[in-house]
Amino acid sequence: MPRELIVCKFGGTSVANARQIIRTGEIIKSDPRRKIIVVSAPGKRSQEDQKVTDLLQIRYQKWCDGENPIPEYEMAKQRFLDLCHELNLDKTAIAFVMNHLHGIISPSVATAGPTEDYFVSRGEYLNAFIVANYLGYEFCDAQDIIFFDSQDDSRNPKVDWALTDEMVGRILLPNIKHGVVVPGFYGTLPGYGVKTFTRGGSDITGAVLAKSLKADLYENWTDVQGLHTADPRIIAGAQHVREVTYREMRELAYSGAIVLHPDAIPPVMEAGIPINIKNTNAPTDPGTMVVAQKKEQCGHITGIASRSGFMAFNITKMGMNDQKGFIRSITEIFEQQGINIEHTPDGIDRFSVIVRVEDVLGKGESLLREIEKVCEFNRESAHDYLETSYGLVLVTVVSENVEHTPGLAGRIFSACGNAGINIRMITQSTDGVSIVFGVNEADERKTIMVLYNEFFNKISLKHKWLVAIRKDGGEDAIIPFDYLAEAEKYQVEAVAQGYDAYLCEVKKEPS
Repeated sequence: MPRELIVCKFGGTSVANARQIIRTGEIIKSDPRRKIIVVSAPGKRSQEDQKVTDLLQIRYQKWCDGENPIPEYEMAKQRFLDLCHELNLDKTAIAFVMNHLHGIISPSVATAGPTEDYFVSRGEYLNAFIVANYLGYEFCDAQDIIFFDSQDDSRNPKVDWALTDEMVGRILLPNIKHGVVVPGFYGTLPGYGVKTFTRGGSDITGAVLAKSLKADLYENWTDVQGLHTADPRIIAGAQHVREVTYREMRELAYSGAIVLHPDAIPPVMEAGIPINIKNTNAPTDPGTMVVAQKKEQCGHITGIASRSGFMAFNITKMGMNDQKGFIRSITEIFEQQGINIEHTPDGIDRFSVIVRVEDVLGKGESLLREIEKVCEFNRESAHDYLETSYGLVLVTVVSENVEHTPGLAGRIFSACGNAGINIRMITQSTDGVSIVFGVNEADERKTIMVLYNEFFNKISLKHKWLVAIRKDGGEDAIIPFDYLAEAEKYQVEAVAQGYDAYLCEVKKEPS
């Protein structure tokens, strides 16, 4: 093994076309320590394009439903064929790619069929083969070196580290000096075959290999310059975060900051391997370092993130606090239905279960029946009832200093209250790094703007009112006004023209 080793993962936009793969190759060859390369399937080449994994997913679903899958098959085939020709791969490599495509996803093949996991992982498999041939590196199939725990029957089984370490040492390590390309996103579940991580799981593949190989650094190459203090799609020009702790990054990633899969953190965190999130299109930018402890500890927050699409099951029952095991009996209902619980805020006579709406689809009626059965509501009491509420967004404010910063929560909720934002639920652990609270979906963007202004003060504060407008998925434009009447008039006109328009009051510029 080299004295120093960097494991690199390149995301879908970094390997979306031949031009990007050539750029990726230049990055890899510029540092001899970059010997283990993990790649995703080809991503979008433009806003209107489709990811190869999405094409394969649609193709598989049509195959299962007996529909015509030819368009998706041809599009996926052409993507890989274009890569081969534009990268000047030899005829043998091109034949391998085409034969693999034909044997796995050709609409003419009528067999019992591969599993969905195997099917949708072919984008990573073929792209890794193509990149390896272009670089002159060895190709190593992830299913030969990454293994899941066969005793774990959950939807997301854990990695079998003993077997993975053994196979990495046996297969990957001997070829490391030549450079190796590994497809991301999947491994092997004994007794099942190819098993994928959740979407975005190539990040996890890189982290697993970094830990197994005891790498010095894990570089995660994407299409943004690391982490931002807030979603740049909401706050244009949101500042970059140059350094963040493992715990902060995991909280932000899980809470909506999509630069890194949250499950990529634990393997490298346990091994003490830093992560450097970098931009393939700006390779000299330092990006964001994810480390155990930051060099500089500051009192303000690290970042703000949000996720939409949540609902709450709200249970009100007098004397609930005196019933031992009551909360557990409710959460077990969701567990039995395979529904992940996000948060469980509670009071003396009220208890809420926060879940994703998509996880409840088709299960709502049975959940309500089971909850009512366990609760044994007193129908004659106005204080015993079950209700559901929708349109909930979870906003997360993250800082390693949450528990040591007096007044932090007060600033958050005062800023929201002054802006007319209703807080629907709050949760904070005693030793965590985040404060999570719920707001209405209509207030999501406004909440991010208000908190960004409160903690980062990067929005121009020469004006008292801001209107953010957006149309057709484009970037926000933020227009400042001195007077409320002017801002409200502009907002009304923008809405009439088909824009999303959000009005926000900001504090005055400090003297």
